Amino acid sequence: MKTTYAIAAAVLVVMLHSCRSSGEACSSDSSLSGRDITGCWRGGRIDFLPGRYEEARLITRKPDGSLAQTFIMELDPGCRVWDYDIPVTGTSSGFSWLAHTATLNTAGDTLTAVKEWKGERSLWRFVRDNSLDSLVCALRADTGASYTYTMPRYLHDGWPCAEPEDEGFDREKLVHWMESIAAGKHGDIHSVLIARNGRLILEEYFSTSGKRFGECHKEYFRAKPHRLASVTKGILSLVTGIAVDQGKIPDTNERIWPYLKEYAACMTPEKKDITIDNLLTMTAGLDWNQTRYSFWDPRNHAGQMFSSDDVPRHILSLPLTGEPGKTYCYSNGVPVVLAALIEQAVGMETDTFTEAVLFHPLGIMEYQWTRYPDGSLEADGGLALRSRDLAKIGQLLLQKGEWDGKRVISGAWLEQAMRRRIGLRKTLLPWTYGYYWMQTDIPMGDRSVPAWFVPGSGGQMLAVFPEYEMVVVFTAANEQWETKNACFSMIHRYVLPALSEE
Repeated sequence: MKTTYAIAAAVLVVMLHSCRSSGEACSSDSSLSGRDITGCWRGGRIDFLPGRYEEARLITRKPDGSLAQTFIMELDPGCRVWDYDIPVTGTSSGFSWLAHTATLNTAGDTLTAVKEWKGERSLWRFVRDNSLDSLVCALRADTGASYTYTMPRYLHDGWPCAEPEDEGFDREKLVHWMESIAAGKHGDIHSVLIARNGRLILEEYFSTSGKRFGECHKEYFRAKPHRLASVTKGILSLVTGIAVDQGKIPDTNERIWPYLKEYAACMTPEKKDITIDNLLTMTAGLDWNQTRYSFWDPRNHAGQMFSSDDVPRHILSLPLTGEPGKTYCYSNGVPVVLAALIEQAVGMETDTFTEAVLFHPLGIMEYQWTRYPDGSLEADGGLALRSRDLAKIGQLLLQKGEWDGKRVISGAWLEQAMRRRIGLRKTLLPWTYGYYWMQTDIPMGDRSVPAWFVPGSGGQMLAVFPEYEMVVVFTAANEQWETKNACFSMIHRYVLPALSEE
C-alpha cells in the first residue's frame, strides 16, 4: 500500500523501549520568556511543494541554559540525519536561528519562520510533535562504539537469511568494510545489503556519515522507504515489460503517438516516429538539458517540470534535436512520458498498475511514489522503497522473472531490458545502456565480472551479479558523488574480494 511519513508507528514505539534511553537529552524545563520550545518540531518549507519534504528538529537546553537545535532528521524518504549546535535566541515576537526568524503562535505549538539566505526568501512551518521525542532521542543516542556483525533477521517477508560463511563470504573482510563506513570513509551511506543464492547475508543501516548505527537505526530505517532517485527508472522498465507480457503494449517498436492522442498538437510528423524503444533507451531525440544549468535555472528542463501545468505536454512540446533512435541523451522527461503512455495502455494509473503486477507479487507492501505539481507521476525518480524490498527486485532478475514459484515478468523481457544497446563514456569502468538498466564488467585479476545495475543520484544503487547469484543494494545521501563510480569502487574493493574462490 502507499505509505505515509509515519512508518509503522506502533511497532516503533515498542522497538524504542529496547533501545538505549536518552531522556536527559530531551527533557523539558522552563524556557526563554516562559515559553517552552524544547523537544521535537515537525515541519518544513511551505512555499514550495508543501508537505513533500518534512523533517524533525530537536531543540534542547544546553547546560548554560541556552537553547539550541541539536539534531535534525528527515521524515521524508531522503532519510538524512544531521548533528548540529545551532543557537536559538528569543526575539520580541518569537525566536530566531541562523537565517530564520520565527513567530510562535499563541498556543505555543507552531513556529512559522521566514528564511533569508543568499538573496532567497522562503517560508517554513514547524509544529510541536511530542510523539517524535522518544524516537528522535533514541536515534540520537544510537552511536555505536564499534561495529559488530549480526546476521540479518528473518522477518517472514520473503527473505531467508544466512551467515556470510554459508554463502562463500569472508566475514572479516565484510566487517572491515562496515568499519570503514562507520568511520565515515565513504560519505553518508544509509544502507548496505547483500544477498547471495537467494539468502540475505548482510543488512546494515547508518546515518550521519557512519557515526550512528545500532539496533534502533536498524529497526527504524529497515521499516522506512528510502528515496531511490533514478533507480525508479529501472522499476519502470520492468513495469513496461509486464505491460508487454500482458499484451497491453504489443511491442516496443510501437510508436508512442497513438497512446498519447491528447497531445496530438505537440506531435509533428517527425515526432510521430518516436517509439517506446526510443523512450526506454533515452534516444527520443527531444531537446533536453538537466546538467548544464542549475536546477533552478529556467533553462534546466528537469527543473521546469516542477512548474509545468502539464508535464507530458511540456516534454513533448520540446523540439527535436536529432532523429529518434539515433542519439542517446539522458533525460528525466521521457520516463514521465512513458508512464503516461502505460497509463493509457493498461487503463489505470501507472503506480496502481505497478503495485498490482510487481509489488504485490513480491510482497512489497510499503512504498511512496511522488507526483509533480500537475499530478503526473514522478516516474523518473520519485519512488521510495525499503532496502529489503529493493533487493527483491534484484533477486527477481536472478530468478529470471519468477518469485515464489510464480511468473511475474517474462525472461524474454529481462533479456531485452539488460541487453547492451548503447555504449556510454568510459569513466572508472565502461558502461553500456539497455532499457533504463546499465551493464558493466568489473575487472578481477585476469577476468571480469559482469553486472546489471541501475543507479540513482546521491548513491542509490541496485546491482545484480548473475555469475555469483548476488544482489547488492546501496542507499545514501552522497549528493556530490558520482554514484556509479563510488558504489562500484566499494564493490570492487570490498565485496568481490570477500567472496571465496569456488
